[in-house]
Amino acid sequence: MLFGQGMQSNKFLSSASYLIGMEIDGDLGGFFNLKSVQKNAADPLLATLESYPPYQRNQLSVLRPPDR
Repeated sequence: MLFGQGMQSNKFLSSASYLIGMEIDGDLGGFFNLKSVQKNAADPLLATLESYPPYQRNQLSVLRPPDR
């Protein structure tokens, strides 16, 4: 991954999480978790997160697809 591409992805995720009432806890280049800063902000994600094994729910990561 090129440095500029990673920075764009990190900026997007940071901005988007703020807009939906959540914050990123951890390292966007590694593992992170989403935390609600507004009441019930995580509710739409709970069903999806609960489909993962418990040990993975707080270890989210981003894998950018290769450029085509």
